[in-house]
Amino acid sequence: MLTRKFNLGPVRNVVVGEQRSIETTIEGQALFYKIPAEIDIGNNAEPFVCAMLLPAMQKNMPIHINSDWQVSATFLENLSKVQDILLAWYPGLHKIDFDVSRVIEDFDSPTALTTRQFASFYSGGVDATYTLLKNLNRLTHLIYVRGIDMQLNDDSFWQQCVDRNERIATRYNKKLVKIETNVRFFIRKSTDPALGWYVTQGCGMASIAHIAGFSHTYWASSNPYKNLHPWGSHPLVDPFFSSNRVKIHHDGCESNRYQKIQYLAEQGDLLKEVRVCWQDKGLNCGKCSKCLHFRTTLTLLKYQHSQLPFITDFSELKDGAHINSWDDYVEWGLNLELAQKVNNPQAIKALKRLLRPYEWKDFILHVDELLFNGKVTGKRREHR
Repeated sequence: MLTRKFNLGPVRNVVVGEQRSIETTIEGQALFYKIPAEIDIGNNAEPFVCAMLLPAMQKNMPIHINSDWQVSATFLENLSKVQDILLAWYPGLHKIDFDVSRVIEDFDSPTALTTRQFASFYSGGVDATYTLLKNLNRLTHLIYVRGIDMQLNDDSFWQQCVDRNERIATRYNKKLVKIETNVRFFIRKSTDPALGWYVTQGCGMASIAHIAGFSHTYWASSNPYKNLHPWGSHPLVDPFFSSNRVKIHHDGCESNRYQKIQYLAEQGDLLKEVRVCWQDKGLNCGKCSKCLHFRTTLTLLKYQHSQLPFITDFSELKDGAHINSWDDYVEWGLNLELAQKVNNPQAIKALKRLLRPYEWKDFILHVDELLFNGKVTGKRREHR
């Protein structure tokens, strides 16, 4: 019986003006990257393998890369470790093989752009800004991606964010590299049930890092060492997406979110320009859960922001703040920890009230698991 394989289809690589467009179709789903024309991935298949990994693991199909493409031996060895970790965290996945004709022990970067240069993903948020300022003397480039924390169809807002990030890059003598991709949506559409970004972001960001091709690429941590739990981007996993050509660094776990904000405040005025919102309603809408979380921290630390006012009545959290996952609970729990440190009774009361429903839900699920093996609720607690 023939084994069905997850095949990399024909790849279209076209340069028009200052932009290079790389497009392919894999298992009926389109995947594309739009990058600066001077970047050329050559015939290195790592970007596509990263994008294909989770769909193939979910479908239990080996990944097939034809002889037109080469893959780093280091990269394939590392992906075995990535799979081992993901299998331990997420049930329903399978460890898969790689059918690759050309495995390369070592090879040079395809363009001069990638030679010993250090890039960092830069969305403009707290984590990315912390990583920028912390590694200021090392970084040469900032990578700003359309299609990750911003939709692909809002040209005016994209340009607004690009202009802002260009100013920041220029201020710190870095070059901004703009990349557009649907890799996030490709992975979601290629998995059934669809895997969310909280699971897939490591694979997605690794795919983009290999497309950009810098010898060193940093991406900022979401969680501190104290609060690490299964998550798509993780210090245990991300470095294993490295190849002989591209080394990936997970950065910033030594600090939690409010500690990062304190660091930004100590380094100058960039904190006032941080963008945390994913609503695509201006740089910061001020009302969504992410904005409210950021505003709460700023209020407790008494740090000013150019767009976001302090919270004067913490009952504002009641309608706008949401805790739908363990990660949300950890993030808001850090604000409670901060409120207790600065002794803000109103914030402490409001944050405890916000956290309590999730705590009760988690308690019920835990009791159900211990006594009834999850049969009463039919649900399981989040892996942590």
